[in-house]
Amino acid sequence: MNRFRHALLRVHPFFTLFECLGILLAYQLGVRVSGRIDAVSALAGSILACTSCVVVMQQSGVRESLREGGLRLLGTLIGVVIGCVYLLIFRFNVWGLLAAIFLQEVVCMLLAIPDNGKMATISLVVVMLVSHFSPNLSPVLNGLLRFTEAAVGASIGIVAVWLLHLPERLRKRRRKHPANASTPAPKPVRIGNPAPENTEIPTTQTRHRKTSSQNPVE
Repeated sequence: MNRFRHALLRVHPFFTLFECLGILLAYQLGVRVSGRIDAVSALAGSILACTSCVVVMQQSGVRESLREGGLRLLGTLIGVVIGCVYLLIFRFNVWGLLAAIFLQEVVCMLLAIPDNGKMATISLVVVMLVSHFSPNLSPVLNGLLRFTEAAVGASIGIVAVWLLHLPERLRKRRRKHPANASTPAPKPVRIGNPAPENTEIPTTQTRHRKTSSQNPVE
């Protein structure tokens, strides 16, 4: 029973539902962006958009999602550029695809991109395969579509992570600045020289003592 209870505590249905909505939105936008220009590559575009969205949404915070989104876009750009340059010079074939992947991996290693640019490899493969199934599509337009789809997916993932962590940030802000906290009353400002604390107010007895001490009886 305890194991089952601990297993249930690991389930986060709200996050899962939010992730499903993000993937659905990325899919719809990816299909619509590519479908109006090239219907054959619309499905491939939705794959890139959904992949970028999922990878970004797996991060634990907004800063991490921004960093991951930037890495995804950088990897996509590298894969798209290498794929476009290859397709402008050569036609698609399996050995050329492998050579382009090898070159892309070396570039990512030289640039010290984490995981050697997984997104770059995915983008390169998609660009090459789309050109094979849709030979009339320009390589430059093909690359621009793939980069746009990846950017759309990453943006959706970043916004989703920001919305997921918004209630937590609001709670932390309320703890730091509670609404019912009373402001301390300002201290009164004294004008002029303040009187010393241990000042004695002269009385008639003290005056008599001072005069008697100054005029001793001979």
